Amino acid sequence: MKEKIFSEEIPKCEKCNSLVKPDIVFFGESLPARFSSSLRSDFPRCDLLIIMGTSLSVQPFASLVMK
Repeated sequence: MKEKIFSEEIPKCEKCNSLVKPDIVFFGESLPARFSSSLRSDFPRCDLLIIMGTSLSVQPFASLVMK
């Protein structure tokens, strides 16, 4: 799989032949369910939070600084 990802070939699952999706959340997709549960437990214990790859104008990240 690693060779396919770094080549110009579109990576597909060897078992089901569907496209392999990167481990990211695309714009418009729902966040994983664990985001909300982790936010409630982890955020209050956080001394420093670095959020990368966002302008902080898209929810739910835009409201994180208000928590």
